[in-house]
Amino acid sequence: MNRYVILGASRGLGSELAQQITDGSLLLVSRNLEHLKLVNDKVKVKCDYSSFDLANLKDSEKLESLLKEYNPTHIYYVAGGGPYGKFEAKDFKDHLWAYKLNLLFPAKLVHWSLNNLNLEQFILVGSSVAESSADPLASSYSSAKHGLKGLVSSINLEGCKIDLRLFSPPYMDTDLLPNNSLPYTEGKVRSPSEIAQLFYKWANDANGLKHYFIEVE
Repeated sequence: MNRYVILGASRGLGSELAQQITDGSLLLVSRNLEHLKLVNDKVKVKCDYSSFDLANLKDSEKLESLLKEYNPTHIYYVAGGGPYGKFEAKDFKDHLWAYKLNLLFPAKLVHWSLNNLNLEQFILVGSSVAESSADPLASSYSSAKHGLKGLVSSINLEGCKIDLRLFSPPYMDTDLLPNNSLPYTEGKVRSPSEIAQLFYKWANDANGLKHYFIEVE
């Protein structure tokens, strides 16, 4: 039986993706417990949920213990975010938070999982915009996603023993993206529900590419 874990499941793509799963069981992880309860009410399979701050490296052992007990077959790391504005105008602690959430924590989790779990698949979420080119006013988010792309592609070239992939969606219509940001003003946002359907279909394609890149229309 498949056992799925979605990290960053309380809203946006994570919430929509949880509702796509139709087999096995599901564990939802995010910082906001109240949002997780709402998502839990919408899913189609047996579901548990747990609150955890995915930018807190010091508490990572608590999550590792939870994952070891759950023994997942699939992990989807959907969490992401970062400060919006000129790099020098934001406190560096906000940039550090973005690096922890988007790169350092997922890198640590992949490293631990490869050594401690019998996974079939681990998918991380990048960005079709920010991981490959400059993303003005989102510099720490963009540089972290650049790093994530390099991490996944490099590990796969080392002969990774599991199905390790990178899914790179465009900007999505969530409350993580400021309403006055360039993606909104330029009409470049997509529905999280639409992207979740594409994600789940691709994740279940055994012949799917290691990197699925969705261009902005």
